[in-house]
Amino acid sequence: MRYLLAGHGWPIGQFLIPDGTVIDTDVDDDWSRLAAGRIPPNAIPLDQSAYDEMAKHYPYWAIITRDNTIKRHADPGSKDFDPLVHHPQ
Repeated sequence: MRYLLAGHGWPIGQFLIPDGTVIDTDVDDDWSRLAAGRIPPNAIPLDQSAYDEMAKHYPYWAIITRDNTIKRHADPGSKDFDPLVHHPQ
C-alpha cells in the first residue's frame, strides 16, 4: 500500500510525519514502520490497495486518485451531491 501525505503532516505519538512523505508498506523505512496499519484522511492513494483502504475508512469523502479522477464513495442519489465536499454519516 502506497500513499502520499498531503496537508500539514501527520502527527503520530511524539512524531510528525512531514507532508509530501510517501508511505509504502512494502518498504522498511522509519515513517512507513511508524504508520503501519494506519491511513490518515489527508492521504492521497498511490495504488489500488491504498485507494481501497481510503474507501473503507473514509467512505463519505471524495477521493482524488493518482490519475486525478474523482471517485465517489458516497452517492446518496441526491441531485445536490457534491463529490468534493465531505458528507458525514
